[in-house]
Amino acid sequence: MESQQIYLDAEQIVRALSEELLAPRDGECLVCFVDRQLTEHGCDGTRRFALHFRGIRAPRATALERTLSEKGACCCDCEIYANAYERVRGTDAEPCRGVARGSAQPCTLWRRQQRGRW
Repeated sequence: MESQQIYLDAEQIVRALSEELLAPRDGECLVCFVDRQLTEHGCDGTRRFALHFRGIRAPRATALERTLSEKGACCCDCEIYANAYERVRGTDAEPCRGVARGSAQPCTLWRRQQRGRW
C-alpha cells in the first residue's frame, strides 16, 4: 500500500508541474504562448499548444482551427510562424504585450505575414 501511495503522490507532483509549465501567463496572447512553448518543447506536428491555450484561455474561440488554417497554419503549431504570423521588426526581446482574457488574437508584437501575389 505504501508503494502505491508513493506512485500516486509522484503522479500528482508531475501533473502539477506539467500544468504550471504549460500554463499561459497572465494576459499572454496565443501567438506568444505558442512561441514560448515551441521554444521550450518543440513541435510534435500537431496544434497541441494552440488548442491547449484555447481550452484554458479562450474556450469560446471555436473557430480557431479554421482561422489558423485559413492563415496557412493548417497542421501544426510551428506553421503559425512559417505561414501566418511574424514578429514586428525590432521587438525580438520584448515580452508579450498582452490581450484581453478570452481572446485568441495575437498581441501587437505580431503581424500577419504578407503573402506574395502570383
